[in-house]
Amino acid sequence: MRALRGELDAQKEAGGKQLQGFQDTLIEVEKNLSFYKNRVIELEESLRVLSAGGLAVGSGDTTPSGKTKAWTTYLPDLQHANGGLRLEAVYALGETGDSDVVPHLTPMLLDEDLFVRMATARMLDDLGVKSAVPALIEALDDVQGAVREAAVVALRRITGEDMGFNPVGSDVDRAKRLKAWRDWWKRKGDDFLTGR
Repeated sequence: MRALRGELDAQKEAGGKQLQGFQDTLIEVEKNLSFYKNRVIELEESLRVLSAGGLAVGSGDTTPSGKTKAWTTYLPDLQHANGGLRLEAVYALGETGDSDVVPHLTPMLLDEDLFVRMATARMLDDLGVKSAVPALIEALDDVQGAVREAAVVALRRITGEDMGFNPVGSDVDRAKRLKAWRDWWKRKGDDFLTGR
């Protein structure tokens, strides 16, 4: 009898471990399903925006043949509530190498998400487009030093200028250097944009 009871207890224990394994797997599957369900909802939302003509398509957003450029599919994600999607859209647009994305990226320097703002400054740096300079100058006034750092690096590379701005300097020194950048833009901005 003891042997049978021992056998029964061993089977219960093995079954319990197996049941726990099934429960853990089920929890993992539920997490994955939840993620994909949310992603489908986000994609459906983007599709609705596209179908409704909700994209702000500018003159540079079409090819010479009049077709909409492929990167415009990322534009709705720039306005998405999910910061991760906004970040992905910033990277996707920046990686196109197309200067026509700049008017869509520069407003992202004001995004609520720190990582979106940093990535935007870096993508504008990579693109090297002169028209991004005024927005990058204003990003020097960001509350986060990391954003100020990315903006000043971009400004130095794009303009070839250095106003001695220290992104982690004192408030007084940063304000003084920001004024120097703004004054430079007022004096030289038009000539800089036209290449004179």
